[in-house]
Amino acid sequence: SKYHPAEKIRNATCVTIAPTGSVTTMAGCEGYGVEPIFAVAYKKSTNVAGDFEVFSPLFLEACRIYGVSNGILEEVARRGTCQGIEEIPVEIARIF
Repeated sequence: SKYHPAEKIRNATCVTIAPTGSVTTMAGCEGYGVEPIFAVAYKKSTNVAGDFEVFSPLFLEACRIYGVSNGILEEVARRGTCQGIEEIPVEIARIF
């Protein structure tokens, strides 16, 4: 650091303020800070909670509004995308 020449790394470059990663997912937040959302649904594995499916909260809200069934959501989780699923309304597919 130019402020502390004897120290090689500043703390600000080593830590990230929560929520990040798994904490963000379990808290129901959308995204991981500055990183983009890479899928509307995916499977997450943790040592604490085990395996579970994660959905974008905004995607789930849109599906609730348009009445998308749980069976269709299972297909989205399997694929990781809503693209190419006929039962997904065009309005949702355009956004997600």
